[in-house]
Amino acid sequence: GMPWVAKRFFNIGTGEEQVEIHENSKFLIQEITRLAKSGYYLEHFVAEAKQRGVSIDETISVTDFKLGIEVVQEGASPSLASGVSVDRYQDANTNSNSKLLWLFEPRRSARVDHWSGTNDYPAWHHKKLGSTLNAFTHYVYHLTQESIVLADLQSV
Repeated sequence: GMPWVAKRFFNIGTGEEQVEIHENSKFLIQEITRLAKSGYYLEHFVAEAKQRGVSIDETISVTDFKLGIEVVQEGASPSLASGVSVDRYQDANTNSNSKLLWLFEPRRSARVDHWSGTNDYPAWHHKKLGSTLNAFTHYVYHLTQESIVLADLQSV
């Protein structure tokens, strides 16, 4: 009952509309991995907060996602939505049934609240959601032995 959007990459390194099929797959898998890890960290954060009796904003969640696979049968063309030309597709794939990957996420409203960026991390202690997100990012940093820092947190 909720509208979804299909995601693919179209401007990575090589330039706009120059993304190869294997590049798109690689970056979508990396995005899915980040989402799955964030969900894992959030689950443990919420559990530990409950165990310690710490009050947090429990409305936070990691966006739902699904991996879509477009199987292109031999002799057929990729979907128009993929933006992949038949020539580039045939050059990149020699097996009889090839796949294009899509990342599906729920469509967000136009209004997005930014809680952190990639270059700054403002303090939002005057709101419970902001304080929860601050605590969550610190939790992830310590849980991962200071190897992961969450950035560009957004909510709708």
